[in-house]
Amino acid sequence: TTVIVSHVWPLGGFGPDPGREFNNLGILAVECFFALSGFLITRSGERLDTGRFLWHRMVRIFPGLWLALVFVALIAAPLVWRADHRLAEYPFAQPGPLGYLLNNALLQNGQQAIGDTLAGNPFPSMWNGPLYTLPFEFLCYLIVAGLVAFRILTPTMVAIITAATWVWLQILEAGLLGVADTRQARFTLMFFAGSLIYLHRDTLLRRDRWWLAALSAV
Repeated sequence: TTVIVSHVWPLGGFGPDPGREFNNLGILAVECFFALSGFLITRSGERLDTGRFLWHRMVRIFPGLWLALVFVALIAAPLVWRADHRLAEYPFAQPGPLGYLLNNALLQNGQQAIGDTLAGNPFPSMWNGPLYTLPFEFLCYLIVAGLVAFRILTPTMVAIITAATWVWLQILEAGLLGVADTRQARFTLMFFAGSLIYLHRDTLLRRDRWWLAALSAV
């Protein structure tokens, strides 16, 4: 809901999301999502072997992705297209609906536009922008799968990964590697922060430790 509220501004043409460019309401919501995901996915990793874990993660991501792509390519975009074109011309739009399906089906984020269907919108080349988070999420799944495979899904190892990711993020944000996109580092950090909370749940989430919840809220 927070993401939807945040995106109302740019999608409606009323300016950027509330907040700073890379620390706005929408980014905060996505980071919270990654933390919750880390908590829950680590729980899954503790209970399943590597093969079943990866299968569960694929079922978690791909059917929903494919359904979203099909809905846009075969229902939403044609409805918009027919306002200014003949519907028979839709399959031949450039970039085309088939490309939209194939170029995004495996998390590539290779094509967001379909013809000129969104030409009058503030974001004319983006039918489903939030899909950009899925490759970042799936990479986190693969890291957990590796930890499960080597039987090192432990508080110590996850703490090391979390700390290393934080250092990586600081290096990127300082511009030392010439890489401007820090999203993978930021989201991975949040994911494994959630993972770390899960692994220390017996200490952090006890009812008599209410002061920890209060401190976290602050």
